[in-house]
Amino acid sequence: MRSRFTYEDLGNALRKIRIDLKIPIEFDESLNLLRDRKTRFAVATIRYSALDEALKDGILLYIKPIMLGNEPPDVTAYQAANETFPHQSNQRSMVRRIANESYRMLGVHTVNEICGPWDSLSGLLDHLCAVHRSEPSGRGASVGTALRVL
Repeated sequence: MRSRFTYEDLGNALRKIRIDLKIPIEFDESLNLLRDRKTRFAVATIRYSALDEALKDGILLYIKPIMLGNEPPDVTAYQAANETFPHQSNQRSMVRRIANESYRMLGVHTVNEICGPWDSLSGLLDHLCAVHRSEPSGRGASVGTALRVL
């Protein structure tokens, strides 16, 4: 079974931030890559400058636990036996050691995939920019500039 992404929690958070804090958050084309299951993350710009031009905009890195087909064998095996993984109810998964380990390992795999072989914050930022430059969105340079502001 392939789950349908509704982004309910993300949508609620963005709505509350926009209503309560008046800060717009704008995703780039990477959200489409996430929806199409080509990546496990999306990048958004937090428009602090909309409140005050003197403020620098920030970056939001949204990570979604999804199966892309390159996961470790134990994670793949667990998903094959539990078709709703990694979108099972937290209540059910928290009482089972095997489920916990599968979620943990998917998280480790996801972070390693996103971060790549980096040895510093600068290396991570370079890697994320390279990932965006390799996608057809052409967004890499501006993402790199924004990330380096942080």
